[in-house]
Amino acid sequence: MYLEKKRSRGNSGKFFKTDFLRTYLKGSSRKALIPDPEIIFQIGNRIVGFLLTKKVIDSVVDRVLNNLLDEVDRFYALKREHIVKYSKLVIPKNRPQTYVFKMREY
Repeated sequence: MYLEKKRSRGNSGKFFKTDFLRTYLKGSSRKALIPDPEIIFQIGNRIVGFLLTKKVIDSVVDRVLNNLLDEVDRFYALKREHIVKYSKLVIPKNRPQTYVFKMREY
């Protein structure tokens, strides 16, 4: 705790010690214990800014998630189609006929 010796006005020869709060308030220009009005305005502005940015972020996130879910649905449909197609081709009778022609080289 920061302590400071100070002369009292009534007794010039006696000293008394002040506590930290008195020393802190002595050094500042504002001596009230209630906060500055500017702090209240800053808090209000920050709360309003937070709420507005939260709404904007929520709407952007909703749009991005909707687009992402559409992409995921299309990707799933495409992969499902490929899996079904190639799983049918695993059976030899379902494979396409391939012909190999041997040509003479001249």
